[in-house]
Amino acid sequence: MSQEPMGNGSETESAETLPHDVHLLERARAQWQFGQWHALAALDLDALHHHPDRAKLALLAATGLAQRGQTAQAHQLTRKAIDWGVDRELVKRLLLSGMHNSLARAAALAGHDKRVRRHFEDALHVGIPGAAAPMAVRARAETELTQIGLDQALPRLIPTAPLPDAPSYLKREATPPGQDLMVLLPDRGQRQIRLYPDNPNYLRQLEDRLIFDIPEGNTLIISSNPDGQLALAPLRDPFGLAPATDYRVTGHLSCSDRHLTACLVEYDPQERLSDHSARAIDNRFDLHFRTSRHHARLCIAFRIAGCGELDLAGSVLRIQQLAQTTLVADDTRASLRH
Repeated sequence: MSQEPMGNGSETESAETLPHDVHLLERARAQWQFGQWHALAALDLDALHHHPDRAKLALLAATGLAQRGQTAQAHQLTRKAIDWGVDRELVKRLLLSGMHNSLARAAALAGHDKRVRRHFEDALHVGIPGAAAPMAVRARAETELTQIGLDQALPRLIPTAPLPDAPSYLKREATPPGQDLMVLLPDRGQRQIRLYPDNPNYLRQLEDRLIFDIPEGNTLIISSNPDGQLALAPLRDPFGLAPATDYRVTGHLSCSDRHLTACLVEYDPQERLSDHSARAIDNRFDLHFRTSRHHARLCIAFRIAGCGELDLAGSVLRIQQLAQTTLVADDTRASLRH
């Protein structure tokens, strides 16, 4: 998925040296993609004054305000984003994206089913080229249709798979190269988990293997989040881990990159909570972690670099629950001491 228009480039050299949230732009971009306008509108621009990405963040906050009908505030923030040096072409694209988003809602209310799908697709693809992955289109549509009381029509208006007449870029992104990874669950069950690349252009399928060719200085992340991104929680959780519980995750990834990194990303129902990662040794990894008391979903991910082959069919991941040391037990011991 292309991120160049919303990349993490600096607005000023001096701002980079000041403390700032390095993940804020990534989160804001994901909030825009999934239509979380209230979160964008709530961005504190006073606190962002020295942020290196303040211009792009101000523009994203303006789109959130505009979609909530706060047009005067949106206009003021857009002017501030321009003053801070945001690309005017990006301003035009996000304005056009907002128009398509509004047209999609209007088409849904008027019963023009095909126009609904097309406008949501265009709203994402025009705003940030490459952002219209099928799961993102569906998530944006779900948010918007719920707000106008048409969430029950979502399966009809936005099918899970792109229709035959979908734009070519959607058909291509709907079936990125990928394979299933065997995961052994704590309850001794097993499940094939599909892994998705964040940049399908780095992968191609060759028989039962994936060939990766990653430019120097870049990495490829394959994860269990169908959106391919890690900023927001996946819509579903196939792992079923318990909150405030200790786990061990071990496994083997059949990959020619001998220095890959395995990562577990934990979420509450909406936000990213924590990351747990380890470098693999001879493609084997061993991670111990404790879930948060707010744990709701988990995403597994692998970071790969260089050129080579990946065979998920010859790989396996095992999740084991360790001895319980829950918060309740801690409270019990504390009460005994008193």
